[in-house]
Amino acid sequence: MDNLKCAVISGTSGLIGSFLAKEYLSSGYYVFGLDNDEPRIEHEFFRHIPCNLERPEEILRACEEVKQVHVLINNAAISNPHNSRIGEVKLHQWLKILNTNLNSAFTLTNFLAKKLKKSKGHIINIASTRALMSEPCNEAYASSKGALVSLTHALMNTFAPDVNVNCISPGWITDEEVSSVANKQHPTGRVGHPQDVANLCLFLTSEKARFINGQNIVIDGGMSKKMIYND
Repeated sequence: MDNLKCAVISGTSGLIGSFLAKEYLSSGYYVFGLDNDEPRIEHEFFRHIPCNLERPEEILRACEEVKQVHVLINNAAISNPHNSRIGEVKLHQWLKILNTNLNSAFTLTNFLAKKLKKSKGHIINIASTRALMSEPCNEAYASSKGALVSLTHALMNTFAPDVNVNCISPGWITDEEVSSVANKQHPTGRVGHPQDVANLCLFLTSEKARFINGQNIVIDGGMSKKMIYND
């Protein structure tokens, strides 16, 4: 392990997180996966650290088990983007999404800051196109992802020039079959696959991408730039 670069990835039991873990393992990293649920990943260089990412004390305990880190990917999120209607939202529902989607990213970064500076590493925050556009009953999720975008450029200025910090905002990402209508509405002709996100992460955390810093990169097949009106 001492001879390997180390990646810390939160939310590795989910679709994007599990793909990220597998791709970094394939690229020669030792991967620490932080999640309540254990992912189906069997690899000698993968270690699952059980962690409730809503709780700072559990995040601290997990970070203490990580001796070095070159890449931090803040991917954990409550994936359901919808909350109750305004006027019916309970504070604990709002805080649960904010704690998981946003506060865990800040807390992980805060606890791993010295180790990231030492390695001159990379941080990737996984946001969403819902940071840029929305729909009804989307307030908590959209707010958490929008704040991640802002946190990215704030951290970039704080860490510069030692650590690169970037953000990725995926659109519709799935590994399941979807309808031809769903595919064709995308300018690229298909919905996104978690491999698309993993490919971008690997590039942004490589030395080839050192001049890219503080950016939010949208990966949605062009959907957020497509003008859509109903006839």
